[in-house]
Amino acid sequence: MYTFAIVAMLGLAVWKSVGFLLGLVGKDVESSIRTFLTLGIGVLYAEILDYSAFAGWHTTFRSSWMGPVFTGLILGVRLAQRAGRARSVRPPSP
Repeated sequence: MYTFAIVAMLGLAVWKSVGFLLGLVGKDVESSIRTFLTLGIGVLYAEILDYSAFAGWHTTFRSSWMGPVFTGLILGVRLAQRAGRARSVRPPSP
């Protein structure tokens, strides 16, 4: 239960960080670039915190580096899917 809450909070942090960075740039970037940036920041946050959601679920990998990397990819993929759906339902601007 706590593992899911931590992943959700990290996801919010990644989402806001990507929004902040893109706001600093001031341009609307393509969805592929936004997805790549989201994945990268998700992996970066999980690596910096050395957090593996899989350890919380008592799942092991061959190497210890895999847990934080896959946790970061889960964060990024989930947010990238959500951002892609949100962009596709917006009506075109006149």
